[in-house]
Amino acid sequence: MKLDKKGWGLAMMIVFMSILLAFLLLTVIMVYNFYRYKDNIFDMQNSSQQEPQFDNQVIQSNIRRYRTYESRIKQNAITYAYTYYVDIQEEGTRITVEEMVDKNIMTDLLDPEDGSVCTGYADLKIEDGKIISTPYLSCENYESAGYEG
Repeated sequence: MKLDKKGWGLAMMIVFMSILLAFLLLTVIMVYNFYRYKDNIFDMQNSSQQEPQFDNQVIQSNIRRYRTYESRIKQNAITYAYTYYVDIQEEGTRITVEEMVDKNIMTDLLDPEDGSVCTGYADLKIEDGKIISTPYLSCENYESAGYEG
């Protein structure tokens, strides 16, 4: 490396710029790989420490749908009792979802989580001259309290 009044020569400048370009290229590749794989590395480190995350909005939406299904069972059982003149016993009468589907009072109820067919029934009683319906629903991922399967 000979230094004179003219400064560095063209050959020295090309060598120096090649070295800088190699370091810049190496840095870009390392940063790219870091951002590309950082999520996998952090997930592997934290996977044993974290609790599973649930989408609360989806859960609430599914619960509302199950409640809607119970409401449909309740109303359709009363309609079934009036339409087919069901003799409601003193101890109560049970009308299943399958019976209502067979008579086209309602359609099949599908589990919002996996699409499987839900089953259920309504217990009917007469109180003060009115039909009281208590619905029960059983799906793959949900079951009403008090359901007797």
